[in-house]
Amino acid sequence: MMLPLGKLVRYRPLLFGAMVLAWALASCLPLLTGLLTGAIFDGLSGHRTVLGLNLWLLGALLLVCEIVTQVTVSGWFLLHRYCIETLNDLVRRNFFYAILCDKRGVVGTPQAGEFISRFVDDVMLATDDVINEWYRLSGEVLFSLIALIIMVRINALLTLATVVPLALIVTVVHQARAHLEAYRQAARQSEGRALDFLGEIFGAVQAIKVSSAEDRVLVRLESLNERRRVSSLKDTILGNVLNSVGGNMTDLGRGLIVLLAAQALRAHTFSVGDFALFVLYLQWLLMMPRRVGRLLTALKLAPVSTRRVTELLPDISSEELVAHHPLHTYGELPAVPYIEKSAEDHLLLLEVSGLSYRHGSSGRGIEDVNLRIATGSFTVITGRIGAGKTTLLQTLLGLLPHNAGMIFWNGVAVDEPGEFFVAPRCAYTPQVPMLFSASLQENILLGLPEEKVDVARAITDAVLERDVALLENGLATQVGTRGVRLSGGQIQRAAAARMFVREPELLVFDDLSSALDVETERTLWQRLAIRPHLTCLVVSHRQAALQRADQIIVMKNGRIDAVGKLEELADNEYIASLRDAKREE
Repeated sequence: MMLPLGKLVRYRPLLFGAMVLAWALASCLPLLTGLLTGAIFDGLSGHRTVLGLNLWLLGALLLVCEIVTQVTVSGWFLLHRYCIETLNDLVRRNFFYAILCDKRGVVGTPQAGEFISRFVDDVMLATDDVINEWYRLSGEVLFSLIALIIMVRINALLTLATVVPLALIVTVVHQARAHLEAYRQAARQSEGRALDFLGEIFGAVQAIKVSSAEDRVLVRLESLNERRRVSSLKDTILGNVLNSVGGNMTDLGRGLIVLLAAQALRAHTFSVGDFALFVLYLQWLLMMPRRVGRLLTALKLAPVSTRRVTELLPDISSEELVAHHPLHTYGELPAVPYIEKSAEDHLLLLEVSGLSYRHGSSGRGIEDVNLRIATGSFTVITGRIGAGKTTLLQTLLGLLPHNAGMIFWNGVAVDEPGEFFVAPRCAYTPQVPMLFSASLQENILLGLPEEKVDVARAITDAVLERDVALLENGLATQVGTRGVRLSGGQIQRAAAARMFVREPELLVFDDLSSALDVETERTLWQRLAIRPHLTCLVVSHRQAALQRADQIIVMKNGRIDAVGKLEELADNEYIASLRDAKREE
């Protein structure tokens, strides 16, 4: 499968047209250069020049032609870079949008290195090579047609010699297409595996050191890099061989022209100016077979990269990847829309009926979950590891697609929970919050206009005010990649502040207290309790949360095992185990 490149280039028709026109002009200007050069050589050999012009004037015209050619090529280069990058960015934008904003999920969990390889390199290979070779070939075809007409009128036999390399190159590339696809696929896969493993190494440096596994990790990395080297070498060698075939055919054609031209010169049917024109035209004319070979190669390899992009999102169509949307690559970026809370956004009652989801790989998940959450209530989901607590939250919020069941917000069915459960209705903090390499304030706001929200109150609610005061630059402090400059508890509370600043109706916490000390957690729940309109859905096993809960939902093997307040669940096996563990402490 290939992307619909016709629709893609129509995204910027004027820009693309200007680029093609500039290349066509740059391709055809050598026609005039050849005619002027031939006329100069004819004049030097005593023949009559074009229109009877003297050699000085011909030389001046040749100089002007070369200057115009260089200016045109420079302008084309700028248009080419901007146009091709714009088209690539459009595909990347749609790919990114499908992953971040679409209800369809990504197949598997690609590592960062593998994802970047597909996002950057494969998108470029799926679009850039084909478009580039196609439109540049069109300019060279135009040059070739005009040049061949001029050359045929001078000597048809010599002109015929230039056609032979084209047929040979096309034949060679056609025969090599199966190997091209296989080698490119293997090279891309081996590169992705090596990048994945490298990313895992950087993410587990401490674990590797603690396990004294440095040597084994390096051996594994060397093995992956060796496979990457071999597969990339095969891909590169085959591509270079095909390019060499094109170059050798060009040299062969040039030699054939020289031999035939020598005979014509001796027979006085061919002037020195004609020979100069043929040599100059040949330099450009025999580029077309190379371009044809490169285009055929690109057409064979582009589907490989397209498959690598689309296999992450098998439901996405190629039309969606080239859909036209604004890119905002220059000028001011559009403001992040601030959505005012409407009457329909206020929560009265959240109901879940028969909610089910099964992980495809393990078959585990949740089954037939029913619950009711009233406005202003504090609901705690608890249970042993693997009981389905996080899966329940993610399925409820639409982060995982439910296989069965219904969700109701104030009695109205929610058809697309992934699109519905967003601010100002809902906000969610996962077990491992993500902070970006930016300031603490930017991580809290994530683009929201500062004047429309209460950052100070959000920080206070998250029990983060003392930490902010101790930071070197306060809210302007750069937190580093993934918040590396903050402690685990500070990261959790910064993520909580990000929730609070959006003032949602429903707050969903997945084990927020795991990185907090008991006193900080108690203070956080107390501050939220002052705001009775807030509704909280919390995954926790801490007593501070369980004692405050209006209802506790105990999960076991993906199902609800018990529901009630803490005192009502005194005989529950898991609640009893928590109580016993507390006594032992």
